[in-house]
This record gives sequence, structure tokens and C-alpha cells, in this order.
Amino acid sequence: MMHRKRQFGFLAFAILLTSCVGGFYMDDLQTSLHEPVVFQKKYGNNKRIIAGSTLPATLWSGVTLKGWLFKQVHFQGTQWKGVTVIDGVFDGCTFDSVVFEQNKFINTEFINNHLISSNWNHNQFHGGTWEGMTVATVEIPEEILTTTFAHNSFDSVAITHLLPFQDLHNHPLDWDSCQFHFCHFEKNILQNIYFRNSTFTHSVFTGNILNSSVFSVGTIIRNSTLQNNLLNESNLNATWYDSTHITTWGNFSSNGKVSYSTISPIGNGSITIEDADHLQLKHINSLKIAHAHHIEVNGIEDKDATVSLGSINHSTFQNLHIKTLQFDSLEDVRFEKVVVDRLQGKLSCTRCTFLDVQIKGKITPQDSIRMPDCKFENVHAQDSSAIWPWN
Repeated sequence: MMHRKRQFGFLAFAILLTSCVGGFYMDDLQTSLHEPVVFQKKYGNNKRIIAGSTLPATLWSGVTLKGWLFKQVHFQGTQWKGVTVIDGVFDGCTFDSVVFEQNKFINTEFINNHLISSNWNHNQFHGGTWEGMTVATVEIPEEILTTTFAHNSFDSVAITHLLPFQDLHNHPLDWDSCQFHFCHFEKNILQNIYFRNSTFTHSVFTGNILNSSVFSVGTIIRNSTLQNNLLNESNLNATWYDSTHITTWGNFSSNGKVSYSTISPIGNGSITIEDADHLQLKHINSLKIAHAHHIEVNGIEDKDATVSLGSINHSTFQNLHIKTLQFDSLEDVRFEKVVVDRLQGKLSCTRCTFLDVQIKGKITPQDSIRMPDCKFENVHAQDSSAIWPWN
């Protein structure tokens, strides 16, 4: 991988480096931080390796680090504000009670780092990777110190192999109000982690385990792809729209709005959506939608499945072979090639079309059936307890 090659380059450079990280070197480096121009000429513009050291609670501000490698460094209470890192590497480092604000990381690799009660706010990441990060909290008398991520932006960053956020008191790790553009999330275990009020555009999620409402209300996902992810009873309360494609293992549930998207679960996936607009659903096992318009459902082949529809309009349902079809209020909806055991609900529909529909069992309306201006063709019902509109 790219960052591995970059590390080898750093190590080769270390052989030629005459000024090693010793006491005088570190003292002079930290003293120079008080004069950013001096620091830049003396240290910032040249490749540097800092390995196995502890950086104390000093302020790094207004400097640029070009080609720096931090190897197993302990950042203890360090503050970075307005620092730019270009082609850098942070490998096996511990960030303990640090404050990183308004920094820029360009083509920088974060590899197997550990974050303890740190604040990362208003930073920009362009290119590079975040790989294998772990996060922990610290408990002191009457206070729990957590790590915060807020208002950070990630552009073309690969985020991989993040491990579950472990917290004895079940406090979640919030990535609050972050922006992700053209990012790739792969093989992460996103457990006890919330993306809150964040935006994902043109991003890809592949082979992740998504738990515990990883996408919270206020998050927007557009022009993105979720493929082959495991959803462990997750409730993805995001707003999904603009050509987002979702292919997942497990159930998909969202209290946010799902618009202009495609969902194709793998295995025994069920779909629960509060509000949908211009949505395509393929090869699902069961479905519950409260409000929707302009949705297309094609292919539910499960004799134990239930399709529950609330207020739906301008939509199409075809190739369904299910146990129960339940609907309340439909308008301009088309059912084609549908076989159901039971039909129930308010059963109110206007200007709907039923083509090649077979109802094999009981029909139980909550009230009298209302189906004005509907079209029926080749509709058959075995329940003869009443005169139905298609008779």
C-alpha cells in the first residue's frame, strides 16, 4: 500500500540523518516553535523522524511539516492549532488529552494510532488514510473525559480497519457535523460510533459492520454506495438521496428520509422506512413504509413476508409472492403479478391498478373498502365473504 512504501522511504532517510532525536534536538525544536519562521527554515521544510518520544503539552501553531514521520510518539496534552502536515505519517502514536484544531493534513497517513480523551475539531484532511484507529475514554472523580470529533472535513480519504469504540459506561463516540467527500470506508467495525449531523457525498462503504444507529438524525448521504455491509439491527436515521446505492447484509431501518436511492439487501433483509421519495427496492424479504411517493418495488419472494404500506402514491409493486399485504391509503399505485395469502388494513385506494393479482386467503378491511377510479384486470380472491370491488 502507499503508506507502507512511504514508511520505507522514511526509514531509509533515517540512516542518512545526522541529527538524531536527542535531548538537545528536541529542546531546540520546541524552543523554535515560539518563532514559526525560524522553525520553518530549520525544521519544517525538511523531512524529520520523531520516534519513541513523548511530546509534552506544548503549542504547535502556524507551522508546516513536510514529510515528517511520527513513529510511536506519545502526544501528551499537546496542542496543534493551524498546523499544516504534507506527506506525513503518524504510525502507532498515542494522542492523550490533545487538542487538534484548524489543522490541515494533506496526503497524510494515520496508522494504528490510539486516541485518549482528545479533541479534534475544525481540521481538514485531504487524501491519505486513517487505518486501525482505536479510541478510549478516561474517568476521573466526578468526570469522564471523552474524545470529540466535530466540524472536520475529509476529502478523498480512505478510512479502514477502525476498531469498536470501547467505553465501560457506554458513551458513544460522536463524529459531529463532519463532511466526507469521495471517501472510502472499508472493513471497519463502527460500533458505538455515531455520525451526527454529518454529510457524505460520493463516498463508498464496503465490508463494514454498522451497529447502534451509526448514522444519526441530521446526517445526509448523497451520491454514495453502501455495498456488502453487515447491518446488525441498525437504525440508519440519515437522509439518503441523489443516486445512493445500498447493498447490505441484514436489515435496513431509517427514520430519516430516503430519496433517489436504490436498496438491495442480501440474505434475509427487511426494510423499514419512515419517509421515501423516488426509491427503488430490489430483492427484499419484507417491507414497511409509512409515507412514500414514486417508489418501485420489484421482487419479494417470501411466503412469510409482510408488506405494510401507509400513505403511498405514484408507485409500483410487482413480482410479489408474500404472506400479507397491508395498506392504508394509496393513490396512483400499480400492483402487478402479486400473490398474497392475506389482504388487510384500511384498504383505501384511488386511481390504482391491480393486474394479475391473486388473494389466496382472508380479506380483512378495517372499514368498508374504498377504491374509486381503480382498474382491475385478472384479479382473483378466494375469500367470498363479501362482494369485492373487482368482482
